[in-house]
This record gives sequence, structure tokens and C-alpha cells, in this order.
Amino acid sequence: MLGRVTAWTARFGVFGVVLAAYALSVGCMAPNRVFLAEVEPFSKALYTAEGHELALAGQSLGHSAGERSTITVALANHQAGPWDASYCVVLLSAGGVVAVLAQAQVALAAGEAWTRKLDVTIPKGLLDGAYGLTLVIPPDAVSPATVWVGQDPVEPAGVWPRLDACPV
Repeated sequence: MLGRVTAWTARFGVFGVVLAAYALSVGCMAPNRVFLAEVEPFSKALYTAEGHELALAGQSLGHSAGERSTITVALANHQAGPWDASYCVVLLSAGGVVAVLAQAQVALAAGEAWTRKLDVTIPKGLLDGAYGLTLVIPPDAVSPATVWVGQDPVEPAGVWPRLDACPV
């Protein structure tokens, strides 16, 4: 057996052995497992045609139903004039809106930027799993980020609905 391993190593080199070992270990992983490196902190941004910048950032993991989580909302006005805007941060399921987590008015002068850390409460009684989180300033919204409530990611998240207005 040792002679075969040595002959194989001589033929393909140490790199080939390492590559083969890696391929075997990856092949043995659960097929639906989402790698944590893909889902840790998220940061989503949108630059609108009107000259506004919207951004949403936070952690994808570690959220629990009924508990508080911190997210960051950032806005910038790149227009020549003032910008008065209403924003909302919305939690989504594949079927639609789960909850509005934050909502407020912001007035920015030309060239002004605004950033706030918000403590939001994940709704009580929410089932464990993947949800979408988006920042909406009608008629625009950042692409929803996937956040996991009550569990580590174990399945693909799916597609989140797009919003162009804050739910009433």
C-alpha cells in the first residue's frame, strides 16, 4: 500500500495529493449546507438615478424571534438640492412582508450623508429560518439581504420579493 501512495505522490506531486484530499472532503459534505463565509456580515447598497445613495448593513446570523438586533442604515444625497425622504426597513418571507422593523423621515441637504445604527426587534413567534431584510425609500429599495433567525443556515435561502413602497 505504501508503495502505491509513494508512486502516486511521485507521479502527481504533493499538490496532487492535497487536491485529491480536498476533493474527497468536499464531496463528503452535506449538499445543502451553506458555507458560513458566504453569509456572515452583509452590506447592500443602491445608487439611484436621482443621485441618492441607500445602504443597509448588519449580521446575517445570530437573530432570535422576540429579541433585538442591530442594523445600520446609511443615506447620502448627491443632488444639488435638499432631499426629504421616508424610509422603512422591512423583514420579508418568500410570500411577502413579515414586518416593518423601522420607519422614519430624513431630511438631507445637498451633499449631506446620514448614518444610524438601529436596534430593531425581530417579531415574537417567528419560525426559525431564512428571511429577507431590505431598506425601502419609495420608489427604490436595496436588494434584500438574507438573515437567519434562530438557526445556522442549513438550506438555500430562496428568492425575496422586491418592494417599491413601504407597507402601510
